[in-house]
Amino acid sequence: MKGIMIARRTACLAVLAGGWLAGMGVARADSQSLHFVMEPLPPFVIDAGGKPAGPFPEIVNAACAQLKLRCVFEMLPWRRAYALAERGVVDGIFVLARTPEREQVFHFTIPVVQSAYALFVRQHSSLHYRQAGDLSGFTLAAYGPSSTSRAAQELARLVPDLHVEIEVDIPSVLRKLAAGRYGEQGAALINIDVGNYLVQRGYPGSLRVAGEVRKVGYGIALSRARQSTEQLERFNAALHELLRQGTIRSISERYGLHPATP
Repeated sequence: MKGIMIARRTACLAVLAGGWLAGMGVARADSQSLHFVMEPLPPFVIDAGGKPAGPFPEIVNAACAQLKLRCVFEMLPWRRAYALAERGVVDGIFVLARTPEREQVFHFTIPVVQSAYALFVRQHSSLHYRQAGDLSGFTLAAYGPSSTSRAAQELARLVPDLHVEIEVDIPSVLRKLAAGRYGEQGAALINIDVGNYLVQRGYPGSLRVAGEVRKVGYGIALSRARQSTEQLERFNAALHELLRQGTIRSISERYGLHPATP
């Protein structure tokens, strides 16, 4: 009798645990919604009075409509957003550049927007970037840890006398560059669209683009802990259709961005 009661109690706990795990999103294959997190990163994601706007929320919303799913967006500080997506507490995250390390925890969709990492300098700088050696003797600043700081460190391995400074955010990089904090041979490696967006709005001062270092395509990152390969394929199919229809081009160009090639 005692053994039967223990067995029943164990079975009951298993049912409750299964329901709790499903409620936490560990098993959600039949879910009708997707939860995405992001930080404000204009022009890709714009903070519209506490609500996410801009090309990436619009593109993801259009993909969800194709799939007959409801999208839920939440803007958070970057490190918290990344941790939630990495652990599978949410379905996905954007805007996130693809790297080998990140591929271990995320499925990456096809690129939907084409951009680049570029060197920003003060207006009077003589730098016109064509190759890594042009940065000899420079101090190069980047926000990190990030894919741009990783690219900056890759440049430093090619140019032994290139010094890299890692800052806590992009505004700090631009503000210090404009103030001459990195010296006469100072430059910043920033996403070209983000940098231009800030510079064109008068922040933080008189800066210009000295050249592009690397092209980069941005898609959407889906948590491997929460989304299967089959779900990635479905999302990619929806994005391919939006590219074919010209929807992604229309959204991207409205924000001054370049759509990825279909």
